[in-house]
Amino acid sequence: MNDSWFLTVNRKGKNKIQINSTEIYQSLYLEIKQRLEIDISVVQVLEWMVNMVVVAYENYQRQHNTKIAQLTTGALNNSKGRWHEFIVTGLLAKVAINFYLEYKIPLITFRLPSSRDESQPEFFKIFQTKEFQTSYPLENIETIKRRIFSQVLIILFL
Repeated sequence: MNDSWFLTVNRKGKNKIQINSTEIYQSLYLEIKQRLEIDISVVQVLEWMVNMVVVAYENYQRQHNTKIAQLTTGALNNSKGRWHEFIVTGLLAKVAINFYLEYKIPLITFRLPSSRDESQPEFFKIFQTKEFQTSYPLENIETIKRRIFSQVLIILFL
């Protein structure tokens, strides 16, 4: 933890603490990567990050003798959402690179807004089940499907 994890901002005459989620992600990146590599779920990694921020903020308050209130659930959830996007982007980039290296077909991945369980199963029905099996082009998607439940993945072959 370092002081750059938190910023004091003045809003409507009141000092508030803003979480610098990008700085936190960059600071914790190697540990995040290690956790994902040993198959800790994205949800568990995000909870670990939230816990790290809460402890770091308590230390920040003591060090700076600040009287600013505790971090809000909303602030933590906003940061958690950004970290989720960073992690998903990294996982998809890895899949895209591996796919290109193996099949020499470039692709673009992007996400649609969350639609919970309604769209995800419907979307994946356009593929044959065998396409997600080992040695088939979409085998890496199965891992991502298990890790990311609230996003719909769209893949465009160029």
